[in-house]
Amino acid sequence: MNKSTVIYAIIITASVLLGSWLLFWGANALVWIMSLDFSPFALLTEMMSGGGLLTKFISYMLSFEWAYGLAFLYILITIGKEEGRLSDTQRLIFAIPTILIIMIYDPRIASYMPGFIESALRFLQQTCAARLIGGVSWLNHSTDTAISDGFYFTVFDMMIAGVYLFWYWSSSKND
Repeated sequence: MNKSTVIYAIIITASVLLGSWLLFWGANALVWIMSLDFSPFALLTEMMSGGGLLTKFISYMLSFEWAYGLAFLYILITIGKEEGRLSDTQRLIFAIPTILIIMIYDPRIASYMPGFIESALRFLQQTCAARLIGGVSWLNHSTDTAISDGFYFTVFDMMIAGVYLFWYWSSSKND
């Protein structure tokens, strides 16, 4: 790997991480605002989140978890267009921030990392507020935005990886 490729990787990683942080907070706001809906549909969606894996998945998608994937796709498309025609190596470089986003936004991963990486992840999660928030719980009468269901993060992880793979595949078709 030559010096220009390393510099390109650092710039792309920083750009994608910063863009994700900003747009994910927009998605967090959307998730929270949409959770204020007190209707039978909102209650049904929340009740579904206590069911099996398929009903949880549907519940999380109906409660706007898809907004994070859409925000990430927007970032990839925007930065990809700015760069023009991307080579295979350049498209693969986008996997670095994709992996980092999953590591940062899934709080379960930090505890499995070596100390210095765990410290960096915890700093980003806590001090820089790089986290996902939940909405208002009408069933539990709670406004706590902490997400306690690990499956929510699993869906997020798979969605972000899937968005990257979709973008990689679709951008290679444009060559």
